[in-house]
Amino acid sequence: DGELNALLFLLRTEAVGGEEGGAGSGFGGAEGHRSAPVDTAAPDYVGSSIGKEAAAARVLEVFDYASANGRVSEPTYTAAAAVACAAGDASRGVALMEEMATSGVPARHRSYAPVFEALAAAGRHADAEKLLTHMSTAAIEPLPPTAAELTATLRAAAAAGEAGAARPLLDRILNEVSLLPPAHGAALARWFRESAPHAPALKAEGAQTSGSAGAQTDGWRVEERVQLSADGVCPFFGTRMDAVFLSEGEYGEFKSRVDSLAEKRASNPEQLANLKSFLARHGPFEVVIDAANVALYNQNFAGGGFNVQQIEQLVAQCAAQIPGACHPPLVILHENRVSTAMKTEEGRRVLGVLKKHNCLFATPRGANDDWYWLYAAVAAGDKGLLVSNDQMRDHLFQMLRPREFVRYRARHQVKYDFNGARSQGNKLGCQLYLPKPYTECMQVHDDGATWHVPVSEDDSGEVHWVCAHA
Repeated sequence: DGELNALLFLLRTEAVGGEEGGAGSGFGGAEGHRSAPVDTAAPDYVGSSIGKEAAAARVLEVFDYASANGRVSEPTYTAAAAVACAAGDASRGVALMEEMATSGVPARHRSYAPVFEALAAAGRHADAEKLLTHMSTAAIEPLPPTAAELTATLRAAAAAGEAGAARPLLDRILNEVSLLPPAHGAALARWFRESAPHAPALKAEGAQTSGSAGAQTDGWRVEERVQLSADGVCPFFGTRMDAVFLSEGEYGEFKSRVDSLAEKRASNPEQLANLKSFLARHGPFEVVIDAANVALYNQNFAGGGFNVQQIEQLVAQCAAQIPGACHPPLVILHENRVSTAMKTEEGRRVLGVLKKHNCLFATPRGANDDWYWLYAAVAAGDKGLLVSNDQMRDHLFQMLRPREFVRYRARHQVKYDFNGARSQGNKLGCQLYLPKPYTECMQVHDDGATWHVPVSEDDSGEVHWVCAHA
């Protein structure tokens, strides 16, 4: 079916454009990324000669052919839904999503994207809410709604004049989404400027307001790309962001979820059991280091490579900047990396010291070391710290609940660089950045009159804020 999917991609691109978010959406896929733009004027562009209408018709022909011959797949349904929604037939898009589930075909967030955009444009808020439920419960592989679907539903409610739906949807974004991609942050800023109801309608206790009352904005001031002060104060509205951490019960649930997922990701039951045994014998370790992340930091230059001296320096810097830790840091490194490093004199010296003090754990071959350092850090409890610059955005971490994960990271992740002042005891200029005094998550203050939304740039990971105040 590879050829069939390639044909569908070309036809769909000709019919509705090269972005995965759907016609006129301004959105990308589930994480807000966009496909590379297609040069439809290029002489070798296959679809450039048939036109949008013909391409759309051909997409539906291919879909009918695939259906008749038992060759339907996620790309088949996604292309057909995109074409239907671009033509204004949102109902057909919804029906295709339902049919995909009944046919046993797992959907992806990109499958739903054009349908939500069409429902938003049509103001079909009730149908968007039903589709949110469908994707998270009825789909073959349940998909948790992301900022894309929730902001589209928010826009659908605004177009329908359903002011009472605004606060519950904002609460879902607050509780279910961590950092927003730039496109969705911009969309939320537009919503506050153009469609947000009066501030009283966004009070938690006013969430059940219905009808069109307050359907137009009333003096919302919106600022984008805002940088907070070091202690989390908004320069425009003077609001101080809160440190929002997990409660004891929430932390217990989060720890159980990490444990369960780590067990499932292990290639055999003994892998994680070995780590648990190591922690029981040699812990507690209040600081856990993602050593591969550290050793490879800033090594993308000619002659660069796996730098064990950076591990050594960071371990020393932990002692200097985290003096309250009752035990030296635990360094977690894949067995392949350990074996290679031990072939060098420098590697034997650095890793040998860590081994001697029982502070080095080598993750086994065939295992993903991400789960090991995350498990060890979470097992350390409320005082545990994880030293890593990993932004933890890949599919492994997406299996964790966003609300719990972002709050865990805000309290427990320590970042670093090697660009600081150098000294006799810190020859590489290692510097640790302890957790901020506030949490980078969507926050609401002043009884719903002030909202702050963190937006993360895709490449750099830099966080800026959308701020709205009535």
